[in-house]
Amino acid sequence: MPTEIANLDLKFEPGTMFNYSNTGYVLLSLIVEKYRGKDFDDVLRERLLTPLEMNKTLLTSELDFRYASCDARILSILISV
Repeated sequence: MPTEIANLDLKFEPGTMFNYSNTGYVLLSLIVEKYRGKDFDDVLRERLLTPLEMNKTLLTSELDFRYASCDARILSILISV
């Protein structure tokens, strides 16, 4: 996936416009998974959510998308790529 991201065409020249993207977070999750040897969701839960007692926080892998909106289902497909 990092190679695929690196090969994406730019939408505009850097510094000329702004477009929000989660690409940095996707790359961060890949780095964390490689470093920790675990799924990013597991690391996030163990090292952040549980210690902060964020017990009602759902991660994408825990959601049941059968009853979600179309946007949520598309998000799940993009995240699982």
